[in-house]
Amino acid sequence: VEAQQMLDLKVFDGTDIAHSIDQLSSANRRQILNCRAFLEQKRDGRLKARIIGGTGASRQDRTLYPDVSSPTVRYETVTILLKTAAMDGNVLAVLDVPGAYLHAPMQDMRLGMEPSTPRYVKISGLLARVFVKLKPEWDDLVNEEGVLVLKLNKALYGLVESARLWNIEIGTTLTSAGFVQSIQDPCLYIHKARNIALVIYVDDFLLSYKKAADRDWLAGILEKKYGKPRIQSGDDVDYLNLRIRRLSAPFGAFKAGSFVVDQSAYCTGMLERYAIVGTEEMPHGEDFFASDPASPLLSAADTARYVSMAMSLLFTCNRVRSDVFLHTSLLCTKLKAPTRQDLGKLERVMRYVAGTIDYGVVYASGDADLRVFAWIDASYATHDDAKGHSGTIISVGSVAGSNGNIVYVKSRKQKLVARSSTEAELIALHDGLPQVVWTRNLLEELGYAQPPAEVYQDNKSTIVMCEAGHGNHHRSKHISVRYFYAKGLLDHGVIRIKHLPTDVMLADTFTKALSRRQFLVMRDQMLVNLSAFRA
Repeated sequence: VEAQQMLDLKVFDGTDIAHSIDQLSSANRRQILNCRAFLEQKRDGRLKARIIGGTGASRQDRTLYPDVSSPTVRYETVTILLKTAAMDGNVLAVLDVPGAYLHAPMQDMRLGMEPSTPRYVKISGLLARVFVKLKPEWDDLVNEEGVLVLKLNKALYGLVESARLWNIEIGTTLTSAGFVQSIQDPCLYIHKARNIALVIYVDDFLLSYKKAADRDWLAGILEKKYGKPRIQSGDDVDYLNLRIRRLSAPFGAFKAGSFVVDQSAYCTGMLERYAIVGTEEMPHGEDFFASDPASPLLSAADTARYVSMAMSLLFTCNRVRSDVFLHTSLLCTKLKAPTRQDLGKLERVMRYVAGTIDYGVVYASGDADLRVFAWIDASYATHDDAKGHSGTIISVGSVAGSNGNIVYVKSRKQKLVARSSTEAELIALHDGLPQVVWTRNLLEELGYAQPPAEVYQDNKSTIVMCEAGHGNHHRSKHISVRYFYAKGLLDHGVIRIKHLPTDVMLADTFTKALSRRQFLVMRDQMLVNLSAFRA
């Protein structure tokens, strides 16, 4: 099927180069890329063949490609799309363009080369026989070793430039149809006349729309140019390993039209993959940040397992399971030389996820407007090397609530050693405020007028320094850049900073290991038990 699709899309032209390939110089032979077929299992269980270029010894030298980066949608753009869709009463659809890269015209993007320079691929064995069976006139082009050399007309999966070429192609198609590409995120496209917004992750589209006719209009444009897209629509869709469901009736405090998001299926698979047994009520103990210097290092095999587990956990805490972001962030600082103690902590976090498998997030409907609220906090000298830890939460809604509104979370170890708790808070502000500004700008781009974003801080000295634009003592001069940045945002009406007591500082969840009572209260302000949606 994949080979026939390539022929239908005229991805290749036949050549007789295979008959003289031994006469080419070694440099010219290296320019011909190997091409092989692989099988992959899609998220919905389908088995799909994928023909990949640039494999084996013909792997491309990335230093020859100065600019082939292709953007992928920021996850916070996805969450903001969900929140705006809930507020506007929109519905969602997921569209998948078949063979996306194969629709993008091939260009040579190597340094110093003309875009029209021909590129060639080499196939052999069973794959060559498949192509010859589908296109018998190529039989004469196969040499005695069973090798077939083809000229490449379209981008091919596996080539370093293909993602960039597809991004250019789909961007041109959408802007030609009247979409405007976002300045804040180039993978967000907005069609104001039709009240459509969509985000793109390679060839997967998440579409927010009000009228089915507008969804069908877009699907028709894609079908005309790329073939009929696969479409998921209705109140239950899957996008980027997220299950997204739209409430048709109220659920607890959430109104109909809200979106419920979980990764229960992903987490279940993760726990099975690493043979995690049992559950925990809490992801940490009192000694979570403490390190035992006597704990032995893991073996190479256990280290590989540790890294894989941590990366799997990081994937979900970046999206849904923000309650274990602090823990995952800390454990990811141990990837180079994890110990038996670190593995025990990681497995405990996994058991906690197992015990809370049905927890997810909600993007609530019913807001009168959308404004930005942020909680930014830091812990001082928390790590063994005396560095602090920053936490940021950003919510979008008409009031400063968290549940149903959170669009961004971050927990990370600070890169500098702060000389005071005030400096640690300033480092956290300096790191978190650009994301606040970006969120505010994106909402304005989507058509929501923005008052100053409200930023909550629990350190009064930090607030005084930011508002004054200078410190109260000569020892604070070394941190002037950080509070001057905040001062500029305050003066221009982009933010306002408000004091919040530590015991209600939501970002505390991302800076230190809280007591059981504090942790559960904070968790339940961010996540919702969705066991009622298990079916």
